[in-house]
Amino acid sequence: MPDSSASPRLWHYIFTRKRLIFGCLLAAACSVSLNLWLPLLIKNMVDTLVTGEVDRTWLLQQVGVYFAMGVTAATGSYWMRRMPQFLTHYLVHHLRKDVFARLLNLDMSYYNQQRTGDIMTRMNSDIRAVGDMVGQGLMNVVRALLAFSIGFVIMFNTNVKLASVMAILLPFMMAIGFIFIARIKKRYTKCQEHFSEISNFCQENFGGIRLIKSFGIEARQREAFNALNQEYIRLNMGLAKIEAPVWPFLGFLFLLGNLLILTIGGREVIRGEISLGTLVQFQQYILYLQWPTLSMGWALGLIMRGMASWERVQRIQTATAAVKDGDLTNPDIETVHGDIEFRHVSLEIGGVHLLDDIHINIPEGMMVGITGPTGSGKSMLAAMLTRQLDPTHGQVFIGLNDIREIPLHILRRNVRMGQQEPFLFSDTLAANISFGLDDVNPDLDTVRWAADVAQLSVEAEEFPSGFNTLLGERGVTLSGGQRQRCSIARAIASNPNILVLDDTLSAVDTHTEAKILNGLLPIMKERTSILVSHRASTLRYADFIVVLEEGRIVQMGSHEELIKEPGFYQELETTQRLEAELEAIQ
Repeated sequence: MPDSSASPRLWHYIFTRKRLIFGCLLAAACSVSLNLWLPLLIKNMVDTLVTGEVDRTWLLQQVGVYFAMGVTAATGSYWMRRMPQFLTHYLVHHLRKDVFARLLNLDMSYYNQQRTGDIMTRMNSDIRAVGDMVGQGLMNVVRALLAFSIGFVIMFNTNVKLASVMAILLPFMMAIGFIFIARIKKRYTKCQEHFSEISNFCQENFGGIRLIKSFGIEARQREAFNALNQEYIRLNMGLAKIEAPVWPFLGFLFLLGNLLILTIGGREVIRGEISLGTLVQFQQYILYLQWPTLSMGWALGLIMRGMASWERVQRIQTATAAVKDGDLTNPDIETVHGDIEFRHVSLEIGGVHLLDDIHINIPEGMMVGITGPTGSGKSMLAAMLTRQLDPTHGQVFIGLNDIREIPLHILRRNVRMGQQEPFLFSDTLAANISFGLDDVNPDLDTVRWAADVAQLSVEAEEFPSGFNTLLGERGVTLSGGQRQRCSIARAIASNPNILVLDDTLSAVDTHTEAKILNGLLPIMKERTSILVSHRASTLRYADFIVVLEEGRIVQMGSHEELIKEPGFYQELETTQRLEAELEAIQ
């Protein structure tokens, strides 16, 4: 469920740099005020020149004053534009950091419903759009509002009739802006969602490049990618059709205002009601206010894009993990040990019953095997020990504590899992093996020991840079068996109290399996170990074996007991033994 209270408001990120904001406002006020004061200087110069009662010295003095004020205004304008850029970078940095932290705290139930491409789009272009909204959009709106408020005060104090002409046009400009705002936001949201589709398509294709090449379907994927991009172009062109008329229309309104000022003001000059300098002054105001008004349309577009992106980012910020520390968590627990008990555990996901009334007691220090047909719930059961998911009914205990009482970081530091399909990072082999250690810099002695146990050290030393060899993305340079052995080494490197190996020997041959078990069994005997496997040759070393079928326990006992009992395990052992004998004959 969303939890908006846990998500920082946008203003929180903006006001973390109060001095920067104050400096930006000061620079904007300075620049706007001086630029609006310059037409008054021109007015006085024109009126004085018309009288002819001036000399060269006075003219040079006025030009010097105008130049000094213009340079000061330009300096203020420079900082007015520069400081929002700083604010944008700070905001993007802090927002991206917080979103990343929130993503790390979310559990698998969230990631099972999200696509990586969409998350990456929100982390990059959406957060950048939020930064542009604040750094450029809001600051330009503030600048325009300052220009309008100060400018109209000066204009009404100078000539009410001419100022009224501008005041009448302004509501029309604002109305046009608000008409386009809603349409811009709606279409931009569609563009961003489709860009997420493109990002996800690329991520999946690059991740599965081996499969694409093995099936020879590069041309088909190119066509699919082209179709996605054509749709993205169509959506952006639709957005452009909404945004494009804004600037020209506002420019037309200013042209109309300029004509009205020339017509009405010119007649007043002819009648002698105002001076020529006053008419020139208002012309200067129209020229100056044209850019803030035009930039207002551009800024409103940025703001609408930014608000649409902020809503997308907020979906991450307001998401909460289903598995997390809660009211039951005891922060005083610092270690995990004792018997493990699955007490009448059931699991239901999406209306599907995956586990049903599982009751197992595992004494501390024992090695337990879990097996069963594919889809029987073995991995789900093992995953509960690290709280990757919680049971729908029942409880899981370690020692005297329900695991929901154990802080997650303590639980996962003491319970390590080796996976059948491990994820390896684009880093060195040593860094991947030592990934679970507290020290950022890997201890090579520990790495070598763990790799030696997993029968990976000999092959690692043959790599170009040994353990410092950089692996490809997701360990693409390693074979399936090598990746699994890296997973085993990673799991044992931190010397956990509880070790869970989820079918981590499925990709190695029986000869390598025997070597790995020879080094691994003494380590597993020193701690509580759970071994998920489809191989009877691996399970035979367990103190007792649990057989699951369709989420239920159907058999339980030692290897010797189960091979004598008709059922899944006896069939598994017989089949694998006959296969081994046949291979030996061949």
